[in-house]
Amino acid sequence: MIQSLTGFHDMRSNPHIMIKGKASPFFLKKREVPAADVSTESSHQAKRLSDEELRVLEELKLRDSAVREEEESHARMLGRHAGAIRYEYQIGPDGKPYVINGSVEVDPKFTSTKAEDIRKVLQRIRRAAVAVSNPSQADLNIAASAAAKISITSQKAAIDTYTQSVEIQSRQPTPSAPVAISDQLNTQA
Repeated sequence: MIQSLTGFHDMRSNPHIMIKGKASPFFLKKREVPAADVSTESSHQAKRLSDEELRVLEELKLRDSAVREEEESHARMLGRHAGAIRYEYQIGPDGKPYVINGSVEVDPKFTSTKAEDIRKVLQRIRRAAVAVSNPSQADLNIAASAAAKISITSQKAAIDTYTQSVEIQSRQPTPSAPVAISDQLNTQA
């Protein structure tokens, strides 16, 4: 989802703000497990989860992967106009955080005030919003907003072009009237 959100929190600065569910284990001290017992511990962990918890865990893993891929795709398409990628997490039945939602902040960097340059940036934002296989409603809203601004920018460019052509025409000297030329010729003769 591409949008500028101030309500979302960047996990790097304070990782447990946006987590839903029970307390996140990654800011609690982890218990040391000998290397030989790691695989045994993992299999015991999996065996303790019910079939329903395993199903939920698999859904969370798939969602995590899909959301991360989508947000990274948006950011790549936005290029230098992409701000921070922000994720919303949920703690799974295994006690680990999984991404369930995300957004990319749009930070347009206009290098010029020319309508054509502004239109190019807006077109890039629109394309980035709908570049994923299944755009969210927020993505569609961003694309629609960019399209509306592109239309306004195009109208402004047309008005600017017309105004410039009128100014150029008004600065050009008007040719003398035929009568004035014939009068000059008659007076010189």
